[in-house]
Amino acid sequence: MVKNSIFEVLKGVLISLVCSIVSVLIFAFVLRQFYSSNKVIKPVIIIIKVLVILIGCIFSIKPPKGFLKGGIIGLFATILEHLLFLIISTNISFGLSFIIDIVLGVVMGVISGIIASNLKKE
Repeated sequence: MVKNSIFEVLKGVLISLVCSIVSVLIFAFVLRQFYSSNKVIKPVIIIIKVLVILIGCIFSIKPPKGFLKGGIIGLFATILEHLLFLIISTNISFGLSFIIDIVLGVVMGVISGIIASNLKKE
């Protein structure tokens, strides 16, 4: 049971990270091709973060304790995503915005885990 839960969490984090990278690359390409103002960047990045956690949870979590697994997926996906983008860019910091990102990631993970568990109930 514990092995399965760990596998579900690892799978969810990996799916979230891959989706995040792909989504951000597509978004960057679209921005470059159709130049838009900087006002749209932050909201779109937040939407991407929320959606990739949801996708990671839906494709990996099975009942029971979906909320817990989802929260862990949200936490680790957010931290690893932040570290990955820190490597790519030098503009990311570990300040208040990082803490807000973690809280948003955990909350979205909990909600996504609940949704994923309820979608797979028998």
